[in-house]
Amino acid sequence: MRLRRRVLGEAGIIPALVLAGVALVVAFISVGGARAVVSADNTAVRQALRQLPAADSGVLVSADLEAWPQTGVLPAADFTGLDNLLAKGLPRPQDFQEGQNWTGATMPPLAVTNPAPSAKADLPPVIEVSYRAALRDRTALVTGSLPSGQARITPGRHGHRGQVTFTVAVTTATAARFSLRPGSVLDLAPAVGGDPPIVAKVTGIVRPLAPQSSFWQVDPAINAPSLQSGTGPNSAYWFGGVFIGPGELRGLATAYEGKSEQLSWFFPLRSSLTAAEVRRLESALADFSTSAAPRNDEAELNISYLTSTTVSSGLAQGLSAFDAQWQGVAGTDSLLLVGLFAAGALLLVIASELAVEAYRPELTLVRVRGASLRQVAALTLTRSALITLPVIAAGILAAVAWLPAGGDQVGLVLGASTIVVAVGAVPVLALLSARPRRQASDGRSDDAVAARPRLRRLVGELLVVVVAAAAVIDLRLRGAATPSTDTYLSASAVLVAAAVGLIVNRAYRGPLRGVAAITASTKGPVGAVGLNRAARARAGSIGPALTLMLALTLVAFAVMVTSAVSAGQVAASWANVGADAAVAVPGLTGARLTGVTQAQLAALRRVSGVEQATAAYTASSTGTLAVNLGIKGKTSPPLGLAVVDPGSYGALSAQTPWTGFPAAALARPRSASRGPVPVLVTPDVRAEVGDARPVLEDGGLNLPVKIIGTVTDTPAMPAGGSYLVLPQWAASRLPSIPPPTTVLLTGPAIDLAQLRATIARVFPPGCVTTVRSQVLSQLTTSPALRLSESLYVRGALAAALLGLLAIAFALASSARSRAAMLTRLAALGMTRAQALTLGLTDALPLLAVAAIGAAASAWLLAVLLGPVLGLDVFTGGAVPVTLEPTWPALVIPIAVAAALALAFLAADGLTSWQREIGAALRLQEAGQT
Repeated sequence: MRLRRRVLGEAGIIPALVLAGVALVVAFISVGGARAVVSADNTAVRQALRQLPAADSGVLVSADLEAWPQTGVLPAADFTGLDNLLAKGLPRPQDFQEGQNWTGATMPPLAVTNPAPSAKADLPPVIEVSYRAALRDRTALVTGSLPSGQARITPGRHGHRGQVTFTVAVTTATAARFSLRPGSVLDLAPAVGGDPPIVAKVTGIVRPLAPQSSFWQVDPAINAPSLQSGTGPNSAYWFGGVFIGPGELRGLATAYEGKSEQLSWFFPLRSSLTAAEVRRLESALADFSTSAAPRNDEAELNISYLTSTTVSSGLAQGLSAFDAQWQGVAGTDSLLLVGLFAAGALLLVIASELAVEAYRPELTLVRVRGASLRQVAALTLTRSALITLPVIAAGILAAVAWLPAGGDQVGLVLGASTIVVAVGAVPVLALLSARPRRQASDGRSDDAVAARPRLRRLVGELLVVVVAAAAVIDLRLRGAATPSTDTYLSASAVLVAAAVGLIVNRAYRGPLRGVAAITASTKGPVGAVGLNRAARARAGSIGPALTLMLALTLVAFAVMVTSAVSAGQVAASWANVGADAAVAVPGLTGARLTGVTQAQLAALRRVSGVEQATAAYTASSTGTLAVNLGIKGKTSPPLGLAVVDPGSYGALSAQTPWTGFPAAALARPRSASRGPVPVLVTPDVRAEVGDARPVLEDGGLNLPVKIIGTVTDTPAMPAGGSYLVLPQWAASRLPSIPPPTTVLLTGPAIDLAQLRATIARVFPPGCVTTVRSQVLSQLTTSPALRLSESLYVRGALAAALLGLLAIAFALASSARSRAAMLTRLAALGMTRAQALTLGLTDALPLLAVAAIGAAASAWLLAVLLGPVLGLDVFTGGAVPVTLEPTWPALVIPIAVAAALALAFLAADGLTSWQREIGAALRLQEAGQT
């Protein structure tokens, strides 16, 4: 009983439940938010690691060994020995997959002199002989047997060079390409003049296990032959590989005498690495690659005759795009986290203020009985600790259970800060409330009486505004990529919201007083009482309004970032392709100059889903096919060129973001064989030409042109630059211009399978098809963005919850004075409708500060932080990502907040109206006495 009284006091359980509930929510959001950020970071890194090519997700140690019969031999035992030594000496060996490393040797490729007549290879085959120590574990035997035994070396006799015979295994893809089966024989040309020829006898065919692993991807030829192009005409060939067994390594020195073996040791990374581990590993690998550790391991095994030992890892380069993207969202993530904690801390202070208000009679009685301020502080400190510490511990445990790993350091700081605020706010506010309350000049102590602004409060508010402005200006000037501005970026939402909130809290009263003066002459008490009461609300009531404003700002900012990135990625997909699909056709077929014909274009128009199709010729201003304009005897810098059919191109442009193409102005005139040709140019070219009559120069030929308008981005030249657009009908007057080699297609539901089949059927080989939806998918599926979007959603929900609590606390804090006012006016004959309307005006200060402040804060964050966040990485730099306030993101949360506030006040007004007026007045008089 004594413990219950010590914890709850005379006020009962309600204040304790409110304070405990807020402490629980804030502790969970603070610690859980920190862990969510780190967990998202780890998840995104792991997804990025899984998306890396297998050859980049590990460490490759390579060395050369010159093949000589006596010294140029590395037995299988030495392969394994050096593998074990290197594995132990790797930096952070715990970050690598245990037992998944592999070793091998690869010999220089040699031509096959006896390709099978039935082979599918229509080009000569070239084969490399390889050894892989883990071949048995990385393959499944399909037929035959794996190579075993030793290479058979037949010495030369009577002028014959002899030969070296290896038993080899091949993959199913190699067997299919070269028509091989167990028992097939491949004759390879000698490695060096004078060396014996090599015979590879196939003993088995294997199927790769995990073909996407580094074992198969570091040297793809050992899995499946690929088509390679040589340096001269008709020099293309199929490049493949075969495997020898460990007993045949010594035969390599004889077969490849004088050639260099490529020796490899590969150590794959774990895919479950955390972001912190990857950062440390990148640095450690950079140091390891320049160290003498690999050479020391070779010396320990007495194989220091290896040369050119190198250590390489594509980890840093492979993750460079991800690192840039994650850097772009890391600042916004920390901004949301700090903003949520600040809003939670404000809520804790507000809840503590409500608790102190409930404890006021008890504390007054304690003071009357002679208790000192120190005793009051000890009493309230003990009470707040007993109420909040258990629930804070529960909130932290719930956050840890929700996200078991990550965020310990940041979460520890935020959790400790939550404890300090939750435990310390009640005693501090209790001590402040022990001071005599300010009274009006007539002796009344009423919330409707506005206290004069204290000078020190005004100075403090000005100091907050100045500090916030200085921090944001410094962040804008120096950027977000410097360690000294990281803190400013994280706290930017809080700083901007605090400054704006203080300014709005001071400024909104003037207009509200004007409205109150206008409505004072009308019937009813709303203008005379309600609006005046709202306009004279205490300046110290900024806490709930600032909390709500900060919550609304965080919601709007999260929506702004995701909307801006999404819009930027859509624009980038258009800028990369120019249409829904683009087909680049080879301009040469053999030695003949070709282009897109009308029959080919008609075939593409018949593809399901294609709405518009046009052919164009384009040349970049930086390439060898750039053109120039002759202007008054001078030559312009190189310009890009787009040659289009005005009619079909204009119809296609209307279905892209670049509408309004002036097709009619470029239409073919009656006499197209003479006179200047109408063209479009970019604004910079138009400014340079002025009023001159330019001449298009290309390949030593000239064509008079007439500039009829300007153009910026357009489907044929979506990346912009300096260029001109020439109508297709005039291309014949400048024979140096090649025929169209690009086809642009629009249609939101193009059948891609049918499109590719049609291209393969009617176009020559070598066409490259680019689909905008696929480009957009590659941009939108980046791990950094997807995980950050989930954080934004969680952060917006947490901010909405804090905003809801802020509304409830703000209106609950004024419930007593509102009920007293309504009771008095009801006794004077006020109707129920007037009472409800008057009660609703209590939400005006809260909603005015929150709505105006949130809109201003979101706009400032967009303008000030947008250029320094580095969100352009999510579009590949193709188009800039511009943060802009999205009004639905502001209006909808504000409307919801207003609806909740008005609903709360309406319910409270109905409840208050049902009270018996006489009894309520007697209770008020008793309370005043």
